[in-house]
Amino acid sequence: ATVVVAALLIPVSLVLQFTSGLVYAFGQARVAAFGVAGAAGIQLAGTVAFALAGRLDSTTAIAVLVVSTMLGTWPMLATLYATGRHDEPRLAKFRIKELLGVSVQNHLGVVSIWLARRADILVISFFVSAGDLGVYTLAVTLTEFVLLSADAVAQAALGRQGTLERGDSGRLTVALAADSTRMAVAQVAILAALGWPILMVGFGREWLDAYPSILALSPGIVALAYIRPLLAIFIRTGHSLELSLAIAVAAGVKIGATAVLAERFGPVAVAAASSVAWVVAAMLIMWRMRVALDLRLWAPSLVPGVINRLRGT
Repeated sequence: ATVVVAALLIPVSLVLQFTSGLVYAFGQARVAAFGVAGAAGIQLAGTVAFALAGRLDSTTAIAVLVVSTMLGTWPMLATLYATGRHDEPRLAKFRIKELLGVSVQNHLGVVSIWLARRADILVISFFVSAGDLGVYTLAVTLTEFVLLSADAVAQAALGRQGTLERGDSGRLTVALAADSTRMAVAQVAILAALGWPILMVGFGREWLDAYPSILALSPGIVALAYIRPLLAIFIRTGHSLELSLAIAVAAGVKIGATAVLAERFGPVAVAAASSVAWVVAAMLIMWRMRVALDLRLWAPSLVPGVINRLRGT
């Protein structure tokens, strides 16, 4: 039963990803955020309800996730329907063949990121104890929270990417990547400062071994935060395959290093290898930005301008 319910989650999640991407592209970030937040709220409420009723197990937990994801998608589908009725000229600009071609190129990078962030947990499970596997998984989970802000920054700006001239789009992308990196550095610093007491209070003394892995994973998370917002400009300039290849190389190095280092040196070495892989990928992408796209690699923060606009100055 668990496998059947989990299988339903795959198409439902794909629909959510595809729909939210279109909604962001049409500049409706609030609708997408409302849908995702609503799905999370429904999932939490449903999980608590089943727990209080004593009926919570793996099957019901995944079923709640499936239902909440479906309900969270509806506001976005309604927005797309309304957009299709009132903005047909804009929809007409979408060329299916070109979209499919770019999608195939991007898919390599998307799959590589997923594999690099998940496959190493599977690989390390063959070489370390269950306790070490749990410690490493916790470290990965806690550090990945940093990427939530990077994803939000990148997605919220998609609506403007299609309306700006290419040069302005490139400058915006670099500014977003710089701000995403700044936020990641701040969050990593907080995690480094508070990670030990968080582990002690929230999880228990037996999980404190995750702290060194958290520190070792942090540079790679910062590098990923820089990479994530760059997808839009690589797509727009026809260089999306280069970005995907750089990510794929990093993923391959990361998974290979996990297999080599896990048994002999443990989770901390695997975490350090992960950071090295993502930093190297970021350097390769920065090189292509300068050579192929003729873009600067850093920019002043957009935050002061946003604050001034909110203040009406």
